[in-house]
Amino acid sequence: MRDDLFAKIKYLHQHEGFRRSPLRVMVRLVIWRLLCLVKKPVTVKIPGFDVKVYLPSLWRGQSKQLFVFRQYYEPELAFVTVQLKMEL
Repeated sequence: MRDDLFAKIKYLHQHEGFRRSPLRVMVRLVIWRLLCLVKKPVTVKIPGFDVKVYLPSLWRGQSKQLFVFRQYYEPELAFVTVQLKMEL
């Protein structure tokens, strides 16, 4: 269990979203945990993409990642955004 906790902490420290705003990520993690406990889905706006995403309240999976890290949840999103802007 201790190794699992250290692995999760290491993952957070290496994530771009956490490095940019650690307090915001930690607060969102706590909020997401509470939303999962009461089974309340949410819709979030992803900054920079002008899109809203419905997220079912599941502790494991992409919903948590997207809720907590928003536009930084997937590093390739930034790359694709830059490429698309270059094409236009």
